[in-house]
Amino acid sequence: MNYRRFCMLSALMLSICLLMCSCVSINSTIPVVATDPAGNVVTKADPVNGYQVNYYNLNTAPTGITADPGTAAPSAAVTQPTAAPTTQAPAVSLPATLDSLSTDQAKLDFFNSSLNRIKAQNAGFKKAKQTLGTDMTLSNALVNAVASALKDSLLPNDTTETVVNKGDSSVDIMYPPGKDYVSALTLADCSSITCEQSGANFVITVRLADATNPDKENSAYAKIFEFITVDDIMNTYAPNMNATVERENVFFDFAGCYAKATISADGTPIEYETYVNGTMRLTEGKIKGFTTDLSIVLSSTTLFTDFQW
Repeated sequence: MNYRRFCMLSALMLSICLLMCSCVSINSTIPVVATDPAGNVVTKADPVNGYQVNYYNLNTAPTGITADPGTAAPSAAVTQPTAAPTTQAPAVSLPATLDSLSTDQAKLDFFNSSLNRIKAQNAGFKKAKQTLGTDMTLSNALVNAVASALKDSLLPNDTTETVVNKGDSSVDIMYPPGKDYVSALTLADCSSITCEQSGANFVITVRLADATNPDKENSAYAKIFEFITVDDIMNTYAPNMNATVERENVFFDFAGCYAKATISADGTPIEYETYVNGTMRLTEGKIKGFTTDLSIVLSSTTLFTDFQW
């Protein structure tokens, strides 16, 4: 090969190389960095030589594409499951047991709170009240003989029944009438408290101390019963007997009175009974012009059943 031919061949090779370099420069339209939907770099244009670089990671599924090991875009942080915030559960009263009702205070608290649900939740129920006059005695023999004919009318013996529908207020029907509670008794009001288990339920009996002329507003009797007051006696019996009665000569001796409730373990009343017993006494009363002492034994039993919640 002579020198002239060598030069021509060299010039041809140089032209081909220049042409190839010019072709590579067309690749400058490649994005500087391209990423997949996860934010990983998948292609990158070399800023110096203008060629495209691809990155692959055989351990990554499903695309097998990973970021540039040198200038990788920050990968999405792996979010660990976040535990749900703990909320303090409301206090739940455990079902009552004989052990949990071992003290008088616990029995009375359970008794009061359970019965007070009746008015607070407008429960429906049936009410049956029986009032009895079992004895009447007058100290004046003459008056006693005259009054014997009146005993049947003076000694009550009647039963009344009332139905309260669920959702209706029973403030004036459930004892004590006119109050927004059924029992507001304290330990000081009670002479005894007993609790017995009956199947899945509890029977709590609260007995009140005997009292004479208890106050209609503030006595233990006023906290749970509907009871006959001195004024009731004067307004009811004196006119019927054509008697002249001084208030200070009228007495009502309450004895053996109690309230008994059958309550489920979750505090729902099943049955409720009140018993009020007493002797009405009149000293030196004027009856048909005669002076005499008078006593009438009265009792009232009221049963509340068929509760609807």
